[in-house]
Amino acid sequence: MRNYLSAEMTLVRGIIETRQLQNRSLSIMAMIGSLLGTGNAILLLMKENQRFYNEGIMLARGFFERITNVCYLLLCDEDTFFKCTQHTIFRQYARGKENGKVVKDENDNVLMKIELSFKGIEKIEDNSLIKEAIDSFEKDNKYKFPIPKIEKRLGFLLKQNKTINVSLFLAYQQAYYDDASEALHGSFYGSLFHVLNIGLKEKNAIEEETNKNTTLLLWQTSELFHQLIVLLSEINNMNDFREKSDHNSKTTLGIMRAAVNGTVEEKIK
Repeated sequence: MRNYLSAEMTLVRGIIETRQLQNRSLSIMAMIGSLLGTGNAILLLMKENQRFYNEGIMLARGFFERITNVCYLLLCDEDTFFKCTQHTIFRQYARGKENGKVVKDENDNVLMKIELSFKGIEKIEDNSLIKEAIDSFEKDNKYKFPIPKIEKRLGFLLKQNKTINVSLFLAYQQAYYDDASEALHGSFYGSLFHVLNIGLKEKNAIEEETNKNTTLLLWQTSELFHQLIVLLSEINNMNDFREKSDHNSKTTLGIMRAAVNGTVEEKIK
């Protein structure tokens, strides 16, 4: 499965480096490229899955959110897309204007406060494009990314495009989303969820279960990259990349069956 993930990321990198992207796809090229960083981080952590599987699941949530948003932004209307670009400008500004972080006691009394000061904020306010973005979000006191909740984003993808397989996104969310949240928040469960369900099994149970879960994570992450390539290929008319990715996806199903039925001879491109 590591080869599959590596191959799909190589295809995405090739799409970017050969300048295949156009229009909306080109506008969010940096966001598409950022998926490669997360994908590579998951790949590296899973090389030592006994030590870093929990950390890989944390990254899986971020990867899921990001690739869902990329697909959403590729298909949304111009008004929504414009608001999202404005939000990026606003958040950079707001980061420098935030009032800092505090420590409180049980009665909400502030015990400690720290603030960061960013130089040049006043000059930024003189820029008309930045001022428009700031005014747009500050008047409504909205700081969050201006897109629907995740279930509605997936619903939008399902309605807008019949080529990509939205059920794979939903399966990814089901497998990792909540556990990743627990892990990121540092709960007791979040620290141990990857071993809790194993129980008092045989000596090698943890290793075997982690290996199976790692294979699933790598395969599902690869499949979401495949769905992205399918969508990019459709929008930008890149059949050669689509054909290679389709081949990899089909071949991987054979590799997974081979765990029970033997080996496969085809190789991932």
